[in-house]
Amino acid sequence: MDIKISTAPTIKASTCDVDGNIDIKMPNIGLNRLLEVGSVAGRTPFNIGMNCDPSISVHMVMTDAQNPGNTSNVLSLSPGSDATGVGYQILRDNSPINLGPASSIAGALNQFKVLSSTGSAGGRYLIPFYIQYQRTASSKPGSGTANANAVFTMSYQ
Repeated sequence: MDIKISTAPTIKASTCDVDGNIDIKMPNIGLNRLLEVGSVAGRTPFNIGMNCDPSISVHMVMTDAQNPGNTSNVLSLSPGSDATGVGYQILRDNSPINLGPASSIAGALNQFKVLSSTGSAGGRYLIPFYIQYQRTASSKPGSGTANANAVFTMSYQ
């Protein structure tokens, strides 16, 4: 007896479709707001928006695009930035996240959970974050432009 499959089946991994690039406009701040190493200022909210398939949990790693080996919680400034002695912190649930290598492997260094489960329906999600300036140098920071780039890698577990 033969069994005939009438349509060409496809098997697809469960994923999320992420909104396009995220461009964050940081406020201008005075250097007097960053008085000592570790001082922070200019906290600015942003979201990562995505549409996810049902029944998955989502983990993420943020990676410093300028220094992919950076595992601290301070994002490096991009080449061409004029400011010195400052960097950026990305926060989740009001706590700075540590950066890590771009990896979708479960349990990757500094990976964190962003969705426990999308439930049986899946759908649209906004993952809230903040970003803020942080003073990194003991010498007085220099003024100017302060651009940075981060890359995020998602893992569906």
